[in-house]
Amino acid sequence: MSKNRLFNLGAVLLLFIFYYWNDHRIKGLDDLVRYKSEDFLGIGFTKHYGQRESFFEWSSEDPRAADELMDFLAQYRVKRVSEEIFTQNAIDEKTKIERFEFTITHSTANPAIVYATKDVVHIVAGDYYEVVNDPIDMVWVEEFNEKYVNREGQ
Repeated sequence: MSKNRLFNLGAVLLLFIFYYWNDHRIKGLDDLVRYKSEDFLGIGFTKHYGQRESFFEWSSEDPRAADELMDFLAQYRVKRVSEEIFTQNAIDEKTKIERFEFTITHSTANPAIVYATKDVVHIVAGDYYEVVNDPIDMVWVEEFNEKYVNREGQ
């Protein structure tokens, strides 16, 4: 094998290792949710599922709601997991279902669509993640939801 070929093979292997490491390392949840305040169009949020007239419990074009949510999510660290692990955790959560979902829309980027329980997060068109520090504070999520339902409710 020539030195050039060996060098190229080594470079490709190193790139693959770096990509895998970067993809599976622990990251901030706010870093994974696509949100650009300068490009913000709106946010839709749902905490309680059941009979309602619209897809979200409330929606808003006020970027302060998205800023507040993203500031809250910044405290959580997550690691990528398989869909199977996510599904197991999500199914376990359904017995005492406490979940929420939100969509943040932008004018020049695809929307960020997120489903979460206290322990796992799914970013649509992205991946599945497990919260590795404290579970997501669902009391805060409930208070956040009630604040905006009362202000923006559909």
